[in-house]
Amino acid sequence: MPGQVKAVNCSVGDTVGENQEVCVIEAMKMQNALATPMAGTVSHVHVKVGDTVEEDQVLVEIQPAK
Repeated sequence: MPGQVKAVNCSVGDTVGENQEVCVIEAMKMQNALATPMAGTVSHVHVKVGDTVEEDQVLVEIQPAK
């Protein structure tokens, strides 16, 4: 189901912790916070506020912490 990006809470180079919120997506008038599966550094942000996204689309890439 497609959704719309409502917030991007990270930038390339940011250090993020495990389960840290990085994006908010709205689908069917419900907002869902998306959190990181691991701690690391944001290496790429593929979306911006207002973008439409699809299921399984990569939104943010994270280089795992060492």
